[in-house]
Amino acid sequence: MNVTQLAKNFDIGRPAVSEHLQVLRNAQILRDSVRGRERYYYIDPTPLGIIESFLDKIRSDWKQRLDSLDKFLQEEP
Repeated sequence: MNVTQLAKNFDIGRPAVSEHLQVLRNAQILRDSVRGRERYYYIDPTPLGIIESFLDKIRSDWKQRLDSLDKFLQEEP
C-alpha cells in the first residue's frame, strides 16, 4: 500500500502516517519501492522473527523465575 491508502485506515493524517512508516523503515520492519510518484510499503517479517525469538527467551526465563517464587511462597515456614 502507499501512504494515502494506509492513512485511510487511521484517524491521523498522511504526514503522521509517513513519520510512523519512516520509523518502521529505519527499524527495517518495512521495505518500500517507488513506482512513479508513489512509494509503496510492505512488511519484511525477518526482524519480527528476531524479536519474537528474543521475547520467547525472556518469557521462558520469567516463567521459571515466577514458578520458583511461587514454590518458595507456598512453602511452609
